[in-house]
Amino acid sequence: MKNFYVYDEKRYPQYAPVTWHEALLLEAQSRGYNARRIRHARQMTDPGYFFARLPMRQPELNDQRAAVREMMRVPGIRSIQDQQQIAFYESKLSQTAAFGKWMPTTHVTTTTDDTLGILDQMTFPFISKSSVGASSKNVRLIETREQAFEEVRLAFKTRGIPTSRGFKPQRGYLIWQRYIPHEVTYRVNVIGRQFAIFKRFCYGDRPMAQTGNVEPVMELTPHYGSLLQFTEQLAKVVGTKWCAFDILESPDGWKLLETSIGWPWPSPGDCNKGAFFFSTHNWANMFKVLFDEIEAGVWG
Repeated sequence: MKNFYVYDEKRYPQYAPVTWHEALLLEAQSRGYNARRIRHARQMTDPGYFFARLPMRQPELNDQRAAVREMMRVPGIRSIQDQQQIAFYESKLSQTAAFGKWMPTTHVTTTTDDTLGILDQMTFPFISKSSVGASSKNVRLIETREQAFEEVRLAFKTRGIPTSRGFKPQRGYLIWQRYIPHEVTYRVNVIGRQFAIFKRFCYGDRPMAQTGNVEPVMELTPHYGSLLQFTEQLAKVVGTKWCAFDILESPDGWKLLETSIGWPWPSPGDCNKGAFFFSTHNWANMFKVLFDEIEAGVWG
């Protein structure tokens, strides 16, 4: 089982200090693995571990998702990512259907009549979001009935609500969610049995997490211990060993916003100094943590 395959066709900016596949291959080779980057399932000729990095943008995402699913089905392959998270990546519709009971009250509607019926149940302001988009892209705060009616008109009576990152307009559905006032969204990264927590602060002009305005949590206080307990339980229910959970604190407990299998690394600011609470490594050594967990038998 000393083979390690990496699929990573993400487009990295020229200023990226290192790509994920470069870092993975170096760490795997340093531990004696026959490690290589692959592009097709037919290259997986022997049993081994498999790591997949998906892009965020369409149309590459759907094409590469299909390729990764084929690779995960190769006999003798143990995948770091799980099938469900590969399927749910960049799909808040799928995540809401599967994990809705862990989230703030969320309604998914597919017709004008259903949406107008839900509107009377909503408390302003509330959140409206597209199924696609990371870094708070395609997330909107709805503060008035007029704004809500405009969302309905755009989603069901026009070509759709414009979206970013090359995705198609949001058309034929709405995702409306209870708004929880906050200044911080917590991102909890799970790698095997290890956890790292980051505080993602909101934009100055809107209550959504701002990419790059992030601080690591360095001390496991009772407050953060409670957050880890929630995340650990959630990870077991989801059935994942490699995932980021975006979580809010509400008056009635912790609430999941979404999951992801991709995140910025190396990370901005002081994040690379962030702690893995049950490891001697910090966030900069994320892939050392991964291989420690592999060698501890977490992936079998």
